[in-house]
Amino acid sequence: MSDSKGKGGHLDQYNIQSGRFIRTFTEEKEEKEVPSGKNGNKVMEMGTAHSEPISGLVFSGNCSSELISAGKDGVLRFWDIRTGKKKNQIKSKSSKQIEKAVACQANSLIAMACSEPGHNDSIVLIDCLTKRAVRVFNKIPSKKITALCFSSDGQWILTADNERFIRIFDISTSRMVDMILFSKPCIGMAFNPTGEFLATLHQDERAIFIWANKSQFATRISLRSYPYDFIRKWENLDEDLDIEVTRVVIDSDDDDDDIHDDVIFEGPSMDAAHLTYSGLPPSRWENLPEIGLIKERNKPIEPPRKTKQVPFFLAASATMTGFEFDAPKLENESEQRKRINAKRNLLELETNFTQKLKKAETKFEFLAVFDSIKAMSVSSIDYEIRSLPHSALPKFLQMLLEMLKERRDFDIVQSLMASAVKIHRSELWEEQDDEDSKALTRILEEIEIEQEKVWSPFENLLGQNATLIQWVKNALL
Repeated sequence: MSDSKGKGGHLDQYNIQSGRFIRTFTEEKEEKEVPSGKNGNKVMEMGTAHSEPISGLVFSGNCSSELISAGKDGVLRFWDIRTGKKKNQIKSKSSKQIEKAVACQANSLIAMACSEPGHNDSIVLIDCLTKRAVRVFNKIPSKKITALCFSSDGQWILTADNERFIRIFDISTSRMVDMILFSKPCIGMAFNPTGEFLATLHQDERAIFIWANKSQFATRISLRSYPYDFIRKWENLDEDLDIEVTRVVIDSDDDDDDIHDDVIFEGPSMDAAHLTYSGLPPSRWENLPEIGLIKERNKPIEPPRKTKQVPFFLAASATMTGFEFDAPKLENESEQRKRINAKRNLLELETNFTQKLKKAETKFEFLAVFDSIKAMSVSSIDYEIRSLPHSALPKFLQMLLEMLKERRDFDIVQSLMASAVKIHRSELWEEQDDEDSKALTRILEEIEIEQEKVWSPFENLLGQNATLIQWVKNALL
């Protein structure tokens, strides 16, 4: 418990369960004698933790036995919670005052909001292990910082000011990556432990506002760097944005009779051309992009060894007249047969699948070729993709494009696409002026547009369902 009244900053420790006083944290080690007010007797006065009121108390994120106190005197002190002794302290070089202090639970950083007369507030990050300042944000255009918060993973630091802004800074780069404007200043905020949601409190508001962290739900989030003095302008906000806010009333004074049971909530209707999966087990398509690595890993360490000596007996087979010995097979004949088969495989440059793929022109022909490769095993599919010549790659990608347009077998299409890009990446990256390369570039651009069109509605629906499931799991029912 800290005392911010009067001149000094007293810091006392109590037991929560019993309420018993344990100790007082003091900077001075010896006691002082001061005259009492009534009888003139001298009494012993204990020192204080700070010479000015205490503005923040936090525990170190990596050490629960270390208490950190921040005071208006611009001093940050580290205390041993078990003994009450001061371990270390950090003092600002100028006349700055520490207004707020928060600790990051993911690392050993502490953020302090410092104020100085005639200047805007600044943010200083202190490392509790080295007891040094590691980041200083002194160009923030905020006259007064009202709230501080770390993200759950310790990657961002959020600041709120009296000008109704929340600014988000990336700690590793010391750059501002986003900003939010509210109708009223934010006076408190915190992330949930897993980082999906941010809760904010605002001045003159008797409500808690919950905001979703889009980076936890969307797969493609591009952050850009902004200067500290950047002010985003929202023109025609009410006309351009169609934002729906869900308001939940807790412990309302209204009677339960106002609730109508005949109200039906209708959700968005699903499009007729919805996205479908193949229904095949994941073993049929999940390991296709990594099948080469799997084969390399499963390869025997040592080749099979030949027997040193031929057995003394010969194999015999029964006949009508008795038995006769089987003639042993010559090793040269088997080796010669292997060479002949290898030469035949080299002459067959195009497989049956490649020939059908080259002949396909219409949508139905491409779908038929896709059904044929869908029925193959994982090793056969990998062999067919590796056997594709450069002239057949546009046809192969055209087949995948037709499947995306049909909204069919989305999982297999993604697996085939990843495997083809990984195997033929050198051919895709080369810039050539032939017709096949131009057709390849055009089909890749069409696939990118079509995949964005197909996946975006499904991704939004998936994010909404994940949010709802997470809320149900965390709700106090």
